[in-house]
Amino acid sequence: MAILRSLSDEHRPIVPWLWYYEMANVLLIQVHRKRVVFEEMKAFLSLIGEMAIDIDAPGKLAIFKLPYLPREHGLTSLQLSRTLMS
Repeated sequence: MAILRSLSDEHRPIVPWLWYYEMANVLLIQVHRKRVVFEEMKAFLSLIGEMAIDIDAPGKLAIFKLPYLPREHGLTSLQLSRTLMS
């Protein structure tokens, strides 16, 4: 909770551009496993939507590297993106 209280316009969290997709996926899995009901998920997404979060978008040329980097490392594009984000 201390982290949430420290957030402000001066101290905004920065997330990778896939973060929103990852959050949606985690929440949908929780609904599927009946740990959370759909209405709770919608409320949580609404809270996230109100937060001041900056997105660290990839550079314009990153798309041109996508076919090559995963192939070099024997990964899918999604696996590589997760590796680069961590």
